[in-house]
Amino acid sequence: MKVSNMLTAVLLLLSTGCILPVPSFSHRVTSGKEICITDLSFAKARVTSRTEFISRLGEPWAYYSDLGVSVHCWETLKGYWIHFIADEAPGGDVEEITRLNVLLVKFDADDRFERCEILKHPRKTTTRDLAIRWSGANAQPGAPPNDGPATPLDISDDSVGGRPR
Repeated sequence: MKVSNMLTAVLLLLSTGCILPVPSFSHRVTSGKEICITDLSFAKARVTSRTEFISRLGEPWAYYSDLGVSVHCWETLKGYWIHFIADEAPGGDVEEITRLNVLLVKFDADDRFERCEILKHPRKTTTRDLAIRWSGANAQPGAPPNDGPATPLDISDDSVGGRPR
């Protein structure tokens, strides 16, 4: 009896349409350039300059000079939303579910490397607020940046097609 109830429920869902999340096992990069910890082997504390970081990794997405923090970001595929519509004109669509990753790099007052970390961007947190918390700076979260992008990232870690804005 349980199998027939379950089959009935599935048929009802598919007859009207539904949205299904499907995981991705590839985790391919969908935007930006992925940076791995091995890509940072050149970095030496109080020796490597910010200029050398830029020459090795490319321009960061943002640099907050008041914090001394540089931000590189990339998205990886987490899965897909599959939309089914079984109406008079059946159809469907597929959307990517992505995860935003960031490399935060802290520089001292002389623009020398201090430390870095690769993180998954948390939900509902701007990139600037993430950089403030991560760096331990005295700046107030939510305060306007002195420099960096006019619109900081505000992408959840399970956003659909979220990209730096």
